[in-house]
Amino acid sequence: MKTNTFAFGPQGCRKCECNSYGSANMQCSESGQCSCLANVTGLQCTQCPLGFYGLPANPCQGSKEFFDI
Repeated sequence: MKTNTFAFGPQGCRKCECNSYGSANMQCSESGQCSCLANVTGLQCTQCPLGFYGLPANPCQGSKEFFDI
């Protein structure tokens, strides 16, 4: 299997397509799950959890208003 790919089969491999801002690296598991950084979710690490913003173009950051008491 090539690097940055998964799901080897008759059609060949599929690209991982991990988000460069949200992933620890560009590799993924055999199911296609990328290794997400802290406060990042999603198969390709393209989503910020509730209270965070930034992806897909920047790393997730906490919303100041969300954390103010």
